Amino acid sequence: MTIFPKEATAPIDSYASYQVEIENTGPVKDHYSILTKTSEVTAQPSSFYLDSGETKTIYVWYDPEVTKDAGRYSFDVTAQSRATNKQYSVTGIANVVKEHEVELRIADSKTVCRGENANYQVEVENTGIQPETFEITTDYGQLSRSQVTLEEGETQTITLTANSEEAVEQSFNVVAASTTSYAQQIERVNFKSETCYGSSVSITPENQEVAAFNTATYDITVMNQGTKTDTFNIQASEGELSNSAVRVNGESSQTVTLSVTPEELGEKTITVTASGASTAERTANLNVVNGNDVEVAFNQASKNVCEDSRFTYEAEITNTGAATDTYDLSTTQGDVSTNSVELAPEESTTVDISFNATDYSEGAQESFTMTASSTTFDEPSKSVTGDFKVHNCWDLSMNVVPEVKSAGENSSTVYEISLNNTGTQENTYRLTYEGPAWIDIKPESVTVPAGQSETAYIYASIPFQKKGEVQITATAVGNQVQESETVKLLIGKDIEDAIKSDQGGDSLTGSFANSASNLANSIQQSDSLVKLLVSLVVSAAIVAFILYRG
Repeated sequence: MTIFPKEATAPIDSYASYQVEIENTGPVKDHYSILTKTSEVTAQPSSFYLDSGETKTIYVWYDPEVTKDAGRYSFDVTAQSRATNKQYSVTGIANVVKEHEVELRIADSKTVCRGENANYQVEVENTGIQPETFEITTDYGQLSRSQVTLEEGETQTITLTANSEEAVEQSFNVVAASTTSYAQQIERVNFKSETCYGSSVSITPENQEVAAFNTATYDITVMNQGTKTDTFNIQASEGELSNSAVRVNGESSQTVTLSVTPEELGEKTITVTASGASTAERTANLNVVNGNDVEVAFNQASKNVCEDSRFTYEAEITNTGAATDTYDLSTTQGDVSTNSVELAPEESTTVDISFNATDYSEGAQESFTMTASSTTFDEPSKSVTGDFKVHNCWDLSMNVVPEVKSAGENSSTVYEISLNNTGTQENTYRLTYEGPAWIDIKPESVTVPAGQSETAYIYASIPFQKKGEVQITATAVGNQVQESETVKLLIGKDIEDAIKSDQGGDSLTGSFANSASNLANSIQQSDSLVKLLVSLVVSAAIVAFILYRG
């Protein structure tokens, strides 16, 4: 496919023409449909057959839309094969030009007083390439002329006048349109007519509360809502103004202060009036109250305490009123550190309430109330409640097993110490023992969380030729608690009996104990020296097993 010319000029309101030559380069006759992607391009004929090697010329027109901007645009002409459904394209160029154009320039917004005229200067310029007459129309207001005739590049100015007796805001269109061509431009214009003399008064805050014989202040803002400067005289039904007359520019504001010091309780309505070319009025409310107030708070209202302990509550007393006051302090339980306090406004102090847990039984749950009462007036009187529970914080259940154990001379054995913390606080227990020097206890210190258990061990390494009964006393000492347990060690029994005793009374059970028993039977059949050596090995094995478990 080839196109001629490759590039052409297309005036608005006219067209550019092209010729496209299409050759069937395939081996057989085929049918082709001509496709374009825009309504601005037309091709004829738009459908035809071509024999193999045959060539056909079609005609193409580019007709730009009236609203299209001047510029260089490309377009495609496509031939689609019916046999293969393939598409073949060629691109043309159209230089779009405008012969008729108009430009409209106008101030887009004006604001005037009610009844005043807003005059807009409307400039109309012929930006086309030919002389032309343009008609000027508007949706609002009056034009000094409705039509202008302009040479190429010429500009003329006409006047648009808008007014209103009411306060309005109006948006409208001004149109310049050629009487003979497509040239046209529309401009959007805003018109506002407002009140030049108007005012309002605001009072901040509109509602407030103040203690009797204290001063409440208000910000009185006079707003000139007009466009002209005005002077306002300000009056208030109560209190004193910082300035009774203000000069306020148009669309501006001035603020003065009103101070009111009431001497009677109750609700008051305060009226403020600002008078100038216009008058505005506003009211505010003032609630006059008893200025004395107090707050009482515990830094910790609930506590868990230990029996046999002394504890205190800290109470913060705050004067939340407007005047210095003295407060009587009392409590339903405990001893308060002082019976009265004097506080300035917003001042705070801390007092203590002391308790002795020995005055209460274990598990007791108690509550109490502290009260601060104003001495200046009958009220206010504020209270806060605290509570506590008495706990057994430090307790211990200790058990050493087995209570009685037998072992042969020159052997070793182990006792297990169970430490159960039955108190409500974590505790660390230091372990000691009373007994022979060949006794050891590990670990020497154990930390046990509340309600949990830990294990320690007593290790006895019996010397050679040692016989008889030995008492071992283990002692655990923790915070405010101490427990002791005494066990017996019988030395000199047959080692098989000792192992059987272990199976019935300590933790060496199962396959290890059975193996040890079998080994003991074999030892009975050996001579004394062999018995000694084997008993040493068995003792070492027992110790290794205990240490491995620990």
